[in-house]
Amino acid sequence: TRGKYDCFTGLDEVETVQITVYSNPANTTIIITAVTAEHVDIYDITGRLILTVPTNGDEIVTINVSELAKGMYYIKIDNTTAKFVKQ
Repeated sequence: TRGKYDCFTGLDEVETVQITVYSNPANTTIIITAVTAEHVDIYDITGRLILTVPTNGDEIVTINVSELAKGMYYIKIDNTTAKFVKQ
């Protein structure tokens, strides 16, 4: 997301970026498109941060998830959240 200042209300506007996760459900890797942040955070179903992956400025990021336990995970990029299932 990118914040913009609204001069009429004095509040920051928040733009939500649509991200796409490929290979969902996943076995070994996931590919995330439309990344605009410096890093991607992956959380387990309990909300515990499992993994932080730097994006190195890339808009498409490939993440190895082969070491993750089977289950549902959440991807957080700035204020945008997506989910994927690890098989």
